[in-house]
Amino acid sequence: MEILAPAGNKKSLIQAVKNGADAVYLGVASYNARNNIDNFTLENLPEAVAFAHLNNVKVYLTLNILFDDDELQGALDVVYYATKAKVDAFIVQDLGLVRLIKKYYPDVVIHASTQMAIHNAEGAKLAKELGFSRVVLAREVELSEIRKIKDEVDIEIEYLCQGALCVCFSGNCYLCSYATNNSGNRGKCQQFCRLPFSLYKADKLIKKGNLLSTKDLCMLNRLKEMEEAGVCTLKIEGRARRPFYVASATKVYKKAKNNNYNANKEDFSLLKLAFNRGDYCEGYFNGNDNIISNIQGHKGVYIGEVSSFESGKNFNKITMKLNHKLNSGDGLKFFRGENEVTSIGAYDITCNGGCYTVTSKANVKVGDRVHLTLDAAKEENLNYDTNLIPLDFDVNMQEGAPILVKVRAKNEEVVYSGEVCESAINMPLTYNSCYESFNKLKESNFYLNSFSFNCGDVFLTKSKLNEVRRECVKLITERLLDRYNNENNIVLLDERKNIENEENNTKSVKKLKKIKIFSDFDEINADFGNLDESKLIYDCYDFS
Repeated sequence: MEILAPAGNKKSLIQAVKNGADAVYLGVASYNARNNIDNFTLENLPEAVAFAHLNNVKVYLTLNILFDDDELQGALDVVYYATKAKVDAFIVQDLGLVRLIKKYYPDVVIHASTQMAIHNAEGAKLAKELGFSRVVLAREVELSEIRKIKDEVDIEIEYLCQGALCVCFSGNCYLCSYATNNSGNRGKCQQFCRLPFSLYKADKLIKKGNLLSTKDLCMLNRLKEMEEAGVCTLKIEGRARRPFYVASATKVYKKAKNNNYNANKEDFSLLKLAFNRGDYCEGYFNGNDNIISNIQGHKGVYIGEVSSFESGKNFNKITMKLNHKLNSGDGLKFFRGENEVTSIGAYDITCNGGCYTVTSKANVKVGDRVHLTLDAAKEENLNYDTNLIPLDFDVNMQEGAPILVKVRAKNEEVVYSGEVCESAINMPLTYNSCYESFNKLKESNFYLNSFSFNCGDVFLTKSKLNEVRRECVKLITERLLDRYNNENNIVLLDERKNIENEENNTKSVKKLKKIKIFSDFDEINADFGNLDESKLIYDCYDFS
C-alpha cells in the first residue's frame, strides 16, 4: 500500500520524503481545505514537486473545496500551472470543476476527495464514470463496505489511517457555516466541535464538556485487513500539524508496511507524542466506534506525577517524579482525574535523582499526572537539509581538449562537455581547489559521494568551476526528472484554457425576504455559548 503523507509547508514536505512517504498531498493558495496554513504557491510549487520526484515520491495537489462561479477559472488555471510543474494528480470535490478539467484537460488524473462523502459501491461507480481514477473514501465507511466497493468497481481506493476525525459525516458539516458563514467545504472550518457544550433535557443539565470533540484515528493494528479489503493508499491526515508529527506518522506507517504491517509499543508511543486527543480509536471501520474524547487538544504521553508543589510570590515550584529526561523547552500538560488542569513549557529545570523541578506560574496539585506533549530535543534534531541523493563526479581536464565531466546519480549518467582547456601560466588547478568547487551542493538535492580528478597543467577560475558544477547538477537533475516523468506518464499541458461563455438557462431567482433560523430539538437542546444571533440570518429565495 502507498503511504500518503501531508505536506502543509516545505519543512513538512522534507520530513515526509525523508521518512519514507510514497506520495505527499499539498495545496496552493486558498484553493484547498486547509487555507489557514502556509501552503505552497504556484511560484515555489515546481521546486517542491522536483524535490519529491527526485526521491521517487508522487505529489497530489488538493483542490478539495466547493468553488463559487467566479473562482472556477482560477481553479482551472491552477490545474494548468500545476500540471506544467509535473504534479501527479489532483484531489477534487467540486463536480463543476471536475467537468471543466475533463473537458479541457481530459488526460489529467483526478482523485475524488473524501469531502465528496463517497461511502458505497454506487458512489464509487459514479466517480469512475465521471473520470476519477481513485476515491478517497469517507471516514465513515466500514470494512465490509470497502470489500464490496473493491469487488464491484475497478477503481483505486484510498482510506484515512491516521489523524483527525470529524464528528459529522464527511463533507457534510455546516456548524461553522451556520454560525459564522465559514464552511469546512470552503477550507474555513473553525473547529466549533472542539468547543465545550452543554446538553439539556427538559431544562435539566444532562452533560457538559467536549461533547462533540472526536478522538484521533489510528489504524496501525488494522493495516493487513485494509490491504486485503482492497485499499491501495493509506492517507495520513494533518497538513495543519507540525513537521515532527509528519515525520513521526510517516516513519511509523512506513516501518509497519516494511514489517508485514506489524507495529510495536514504541511505534504507538511515538504517534501519541506527535499528536493524540485522548486514546486513539478506529473510527467506523467495524461500525460505530466510541469516537468522542473529553479532551479537545493534544494529550501527549504519560511520563510521571507531581510529587510536590510550593507556591511562591512570583513563581511556583513544581517537582515531578518522571520516567523521561526533561529538557529545556519540553511541553508538559497536567491532568487531574479525566480533566486537563494546565499546560506549561519546562524551563529553569533542576534535577535531583529522578525528580525534576521547574518554576512556573501554573497551579497544580500533588498527584496530578504529567504528560509530555512536546519533546524539544527530538523536535530540534529534525534535519531539514534536502541534499539526499549521492552524486559522483569524474572530472577530466587536459590542455587543448574540452572539459569533460561524467555525473552519476541513481543509476543514471550524463556527460558535460565544456570549453577547451588552456595551459596554466602560473597556478595550475589542484585536486583540492577543484574538489572544493564541486562540493558546493548544499542548496541542491544532492551531496558529493565520490570525486575523481584527472587534470593536466591547466587553469580555470573559481567562478568557471562553479559554473561547470551548476551545469552538471542541472543536467543530472533533468535526466532524473525525465526518467520519473516517463515512468509515471505525467501529462504536459501546452495551452492554458479559458472557460467558455455559455448561455445562462437557469431560472430567474427573486429574493423575497430575510428570515431568522432557530433550532428546535424538541426535548434536547444544545447550548452554543455566546454565538452572535445576528450571524444566524439567512436569505430566503424563490426559484420560479
